[in-house]
Amino acid sequence: LRRLGLSADAVANGLEAVQAADGLRYDIIFMDVQMPEMDGLEATRRIRKIEDQQLRTPIPIIALTAHAMHGDEARCKEAGMNDYLLKPVQAPALTKMLLRYLPRERKKRPSRHALPTITSVMQKDPTVFDADALLDRVMGEAELAQSIIATFIDDAPRRINALLRGAQGSDSELTLREAHTLKGAAATVGAMALAELCKDFETLASKGAFETIVRRLDELRVEWGRFRMYLAQSPLQPPERENP
Repeated sequence: LRRLGLSADAVANGLEAVQAADGLRYDIIFMDVQMPEMDGLEATRRIRKIEDQQLRTPIPIIALTAHAMHGDEARCKEAGMNDYLLKPVQAPALTKMLLRYLPRERKKRPSRHALPTITSVMQKDPTVFDADALLDRVMGEAELAQSIIATFIDDAPRRINALLRGAQGSDSELTLREAHTLKGAAATVGAMALAELCKDFETLASKGAFETIVRRLDELRVEWGRFRMYLAQSPLQPPERENP
């Protein structure tokens, strides 16, 4: 968003989203559907209630969801959302949404020619690490991509251990949450095989198949190891600059 000349605030959960929207007048809100404390649907309902009570003009609220299941769009619209984006969010889709919903005087149409090109990223196996997809999401900023990767590497082992604890303890809420979070983070960073495996675990957790998850945890560790090894062999490089 900053790359597009916009400013943004980030919050950790749906309750904080309601508090932020109550305190400040935003031009647009991107609302994750699955969050702790309060999900995005309930947060949207509360924001709409506040707007009604205070006679405010409704802020465009865009759902961010990892699902594209039948009925999801209807649930988002029923809660008061205007539109939705699928995660991991792609830069062209984000730009299109901004141009559609931002106030006209605030819109800043990014120049397609101003976006960096990706010319020096090696890709041996995009299912292990899709570097191009990650760089596209951050509009070619290799430093930002490296930061996202570093955060994922720091956080993922804790998530994997929490997923194991949840499955071993038949804790549906913990297992679902960690599988869903890992799936989204892996997809965002470009670890597509890891994301697909977490998607399987999320489905298994929803069915209460905890023993199957425990048996398949080695698959998750193997994919995690492949991702780390691939990063070591093919690090991200900044895009090469063309000669004037």
